[in-house]
Amino acid sequence: RRQNKLNEAIKQLASVLSIAQRNSLESDYVKTANLLALAYTFLADFDKALALHFSCLALNDKPGREEDLSITLNNIGLVYFKLTEIEEALKYYRQSLDVKKKHGIVFDLDRLYINMALCYNRLGEFSDAESVIRESLATCGGNCSQELKLEAKFALGLSQFGRGMLTEAEETLLQSIELSRKVGSL
Repeated sequence: RRQNKLNEAIKQLASVLSIAQRNSLESDYVKTANLLALAYTFLADFDKALALHFSCLALNDKPGREEDLSITLNNIGLVYFKLTEIEEALKYYRQSLDVKKKHGIVFDLDRLYINMALCYNRLGEFSDAESVIRESLATCGGNCSQELKLEAKFALGLSQFGRGMLTEAEETLLQSIELSRKVGSL
């Protein structure tokens, strides 16, 4: 999947998913279903992605599965964001954040905040976007990955642009482009 061979990944993941289901390996099923749903998301097959994510949601909504629950909620938010149903995406992102905060889960908290910032930007709630961008950067305490810095700069640039701060937005977005070149995602 990370090599952008999504169709091959889907075949492999579907095979593993059926094995996990047949053998009642719930944890393996959830992890595989989440990966498969992400592959469907990136191929814009949103119906299949949501069906898998909601099956995981039902399995993860129990004690001891909070981290998986927060991941599934975040992934559902991503699908709705891709569908441009921004309010619905933000609803699931907020639920994921609530689970993470309640249970002290830090896995992907930084990215969750960036996802929320992108939603706030789409809704024109730029101060909220900038607030969660700061939260995102605070999670790594100055040791943020280049990828996270890139995503934060991009989201901040969009917010500045939305506020009409064109000079600042240009500078920030150019910084995100430079970071993108450094991490090889451009």
